[in-house]
Amino acid sequence: MIPRYKIAALISIVTLTLAGCAESARENATGKAVIRAVNAIVDAPAVVFKIEERSLGSLEFGDVTPIQNYDDLAYNFNYDITDIGATSSRRLASQFLDVVADTNYLFVLSGSISNPQITLWTDDERQWEGTETVFEMGFMHLASNLGALDVYFAAPGTAPTAGAAVGTLVNGERLDPAEYAAGNYVVTLTEANDPQAIVYQSPSRTLAGASTDSILIFDHNPTRNSDVHVRHLTQAGTAADLVDARVSPTGQFLHAAPAIGNVDIAENDDFASLLLADQPFGNLSGEITLSAGTNDYTWTDAGNMGAILVESEEVIAADYKRTLVLAGPAADHTILNVQSIRRPFSTSARLNIINAADNAETVDIYFLPDGDSIADFTPISSGIPFTFSTGMTPVIAGDYEITITVAGSQTVLAGPLDISLANRDVVEVYVMDTADPNAMSLMVNRVNP
Repeated sequence: MIPRYKIAALISIVTLTLAGCAESARENATGKAVIRAVNAIVDAPAVVFKIEERSLGSLEFGDVTPIQNYDDLAYNFNYDITDIGATSSRRLASQFLDVVADTNYLFVLSGSISNPQITLWTDDERQWEGTETVFEMGFMHLASNLGALDVYFAAPGTAPTAGAAVGTLVNGERLDPAEYAAGNYVVTLTEANDPQAIVYQSPSRTLAGASTDSILIFDHNPTRNSDVHVRHLTQAGTAADLVDARVSPTGQFLHAAPAIGNVDIAENDDFASLLLADQPFGNLSGEITLSAGTNDYTWTDAGNMGAILVESEEVIAADYKRTLVLAGPAADHTILNVQSIRRPFSTSARLNIINAADNAETVDIYFLPDGDSIADFTPISSGIPFTFSTGMTPVIAGDYEITITVAGSQTVLAGPLDISLANRDVVEVYVMDTADPNAMSLMVNRVNP
């Protein structure tokens, strides 16, 4: 078993601010090193990683910056964040580093926005000839909400057994890269000392030789269905999601077409096992297990599978949550395929307003503090057509009103709708048609994890 390795550096924001005064021991560069960074705070908005004041990339949770090569001199590396409504960013965390040539550096932002930490992992840069039939793989535990994990890395079909793990990790630890023969591998994570308690299992992945890669283990992303968020980071600089092969995607179905009666919904013509039966207008279903891949979905009159209303081919990504919305007039039904984002921000609410109404060609959306009049303000989004949305947007916690008007005018179609938002709230608001062609309705879906 490969031994566990403690983190190279774990530094709180308090001490970080004291460390930026040192200078490099070298006056001139003698070589270059690889610099990368990752954001491992699950409830953080996007942060920006910088070398001094130059941005090296914006990072959502789980993102990794592209490979950057820098001279072996001394630098301050910084994570910045821009608060909602602020005109400039603020410093979240910093670390001084005297860079050593031919070294790989990975800066990991973890902890929380209120108490951020930087972990710095380093490796000597291995020079591959390109003809090797082996590769190296390391494993990093970045999941603050998970306990100790046993890591198995073996050929497909190999069940985890006692003593076969390549190592055991707790949050903030890693297994240094070790050599493996090129081939097909599956990553399996179990609770420590219990091979039967599988927490995560990847699909089979073909790994070629001549590369030093890493498996990054993150906290559960509420937008996904798996309990663990896992990514494969390659020496070439790419980062790929590794879904849990045991977990299916899920979806909700919203009936937003008032001209249509109750409906049945089937996946891939399986009318014997309907996904949903007798759904009325205005109803949003619970989460339903779907098949990953490209599927055919059919809406029919309730109880009559021969009365097909609409057929739609939809791509359902493995492990994700979707919402499929039946909308539009009776003669021209439309299906909206909405990715249901569930990951909260600790610093704000998140709000997405989706236009599933066809009664007006385009609409304006007003989002105002409670009590303010639309006569005194401009809309937050103008000319939004049917099937479009504002996108999931961070919002300062507070009490608000949502009003929908005809585009370019203040003729009210829906609202004002009172809505109270707190930090960590994640809310979808659907604009829907009504039987009255001059009116719309608003449906609130709070998707807080």
